[in-house]
Amino acid sequence: MADLLSTIPSPAASRALSRLADVCLRAALRLAMEETGKRYHVGPVASGLAIIGVGKLGGRELTYGSDLDILFLFSEDRAIAPPTGLTVFEYYNKIAEKTISYLTTMTREGFLYRVDTRLRPGGSKGPLAQSLTAFRNYYATQARTWERQALINSRCVAGDRTAGREFSHSLLDMIYQETNETVLAGDIRAMRKRMEEERGKEDSAHYNIKQGAGGLVDIEFLVQFLQLVHGRKDRRVRMPGTYNALCALRKRKLLSPEDYQIMKKAFLFMRQLESRMRMASNQSTNDLTRDPEKLTSLSRRMGYVDDSVPAGQKLLSDYEQMRKEVRSLFDRVLRG
Repeated sequence: MADLLSTIPSPAASRALSRLADVCLRAALRLAMEETGKRYHVGPVASGLAIIGVGKLGGRELTYGSDLDILFLFSEDRAIAPPTGLTVFEYYNKIAEKTISYLTTMTREGFLYRVDTRLRPGGSKGPLAQSLTAFRNYYATQARTWERQALINSRCVAGDRTAGREFSHSLLDMIYQETNETVLAGDIRAMRKRMEEERGKEDSAHYNIKQGAGGLVDIEFLVQFLQLVHGRKDRRVRMPGTYNALCALRKRKLLSPEDYQIMKKAFLFMRQLESRMRMASNQSTNDLTRDPEKLTSLSRRMGYVDDSVPAGQKLLSDYEQMRKEVRSLFDRVLRG
């Protein structure tokens, strides 16, 4: 309600939604441990197993309808003795499967969240729960740039906190490794182009405020690029969350005041716009109509009023100006 009435800023609303997801994940994991333990005559607590939140969840920047991007990992040193007939690996994977089931199963009241675990080593073909050693080996030898980007926004959200801290500490140097800035920029541009072509398609009737040119992903990728470039030497920019990282980069004078203001203003505006669009449609949508007459209700939710210029036209004009500035900045920084 506070978000709907605009009595709290967008980042505060995102933090609240992220805290709610944390609580749900902890409850689902606890229930999964209890049920699986009872089935195999093992205690209700599976020490050594942790859930790592990445992406929007890891950065505490969830919005309405966001998926939960998570990883299941276990510390070999803290793992329990598995039940007879199962390895630790197999037992923890059963708990992971049950946890996801609690979160995603459709009931009469709906479901809690969509869950995405594809950021694990091996992607959708890899085991759900993997050891800390497996993660270390993968990120030391095979991880691609986009996977390093994803782990910038990572934190332990449920389960064994010690195992979660081990994960974070062991992977930091691999995320913020010595890098060729030109190669890094090329990798990020290529991934951004692919996402735009596959998921951010726009036409004469609609913009895509997330994946489209100059949208939220431009800002997120630009911030992550600067973090990967500077984070090895300056630990103070190793900050989960786009908004927090943006502020840290400016504080460390790694962004000019002008560029910072462009990105901050556009990020806050687009995140609020995204949340209002999803509230209005009750769907996880990022498509913004280009017809200002169809934006009257949405524009008023954003605080615009009609005068000599209709509220819908004001919203559309502001968005078009911001996306233009963001894309120009993205191209300038990532093309050197």
